[in-house]
Amino acid sequence: MRWCGLCAVGLLFVGAAPVRADDQADAVKLVDAAIKAAGGADKLKKLEVLSFKGKGKVSNGSKEFEVSVEISAKGQERLHFLLDLAVEDQKVSRLIVIKGDKGWLKRDGKVEDAPAPVLKAFKREVRAFRLLQLLTPLKDKGIKLSHLGEVKINDRPALGLKVVQEKQPDLDIYFDKETHLPVKLELRIKDPDDQELTTTWRFSDFKSIDGIKHPMKIAMHLESQTQKIKLELELSELKAGADLDDSTFDKP
Repeated sequence: MRWCGLCAVGLLFVGAAPVRADDQADAVKLVDAAIKAAGGADKLKKLEVLSFKGKGKVSNGSKEFEVSVEISAKGQERLHFLLDLAVEDQKVSRLIVIKGDKGWLKRDGKVEDAPAPVLKAFKREVRAFRLLQLLTPLKDKGIKLSHLGEVKINDRPALGLKVVQEKQPDLDIYFDKETHLPVKLELRIKDPDDQELTTTWRFSDFKSIDGIKHPMKIAMHLESQTQKIKLELELSELKAGADLDDSTFDKP
């Protein structure tokens, strides 16, 4: 599987219009409601360091495979991602490690450095996912928020926010209007082949873990001119505040 395909399974453009102060304030209220619904800012801090497992399926065109993952994360720029695919009755393993501005792929017993364009794209996918998990960084200085209006997601009303940050791609995040929990995330980037790539994440089956509401089912749909990848995962063994040594993110 190509590096960019792994980026898609693993788990954007800058330059937005100005945001009015009152629009920003109203948008922050929606983020505050989401933070409260998820367990509160103090509890969400535990997600800065976490680990979890997942099982499901991934499809690429007409091909579909069983998949399992083991993921550890620290902050927004450290990731240890083990992927096992069942391909023609054989297990294929891939390990991706991201540590700041460095990244590696281990496959077939060999380790290679991530090419810079691939690393950039992958880190942006990871950042988007982690922002939705942590929620509180959406209020950081330098992030501008604006309303996207109300839409229906899974036949339920949801409120959307556009997230804009300098030197980062824009994100569209949607929150269930009643529960205030995040249910959809969408981002657009240029992939390593300079093609426009749209990734849509959907989140459901929220469970309370150590007082934190976290989605236990995740569906990802990635689409470009040359590929369509779908990933469905059911999570387990999620540990917030996991005791992870920084060596977890060293080169394999």
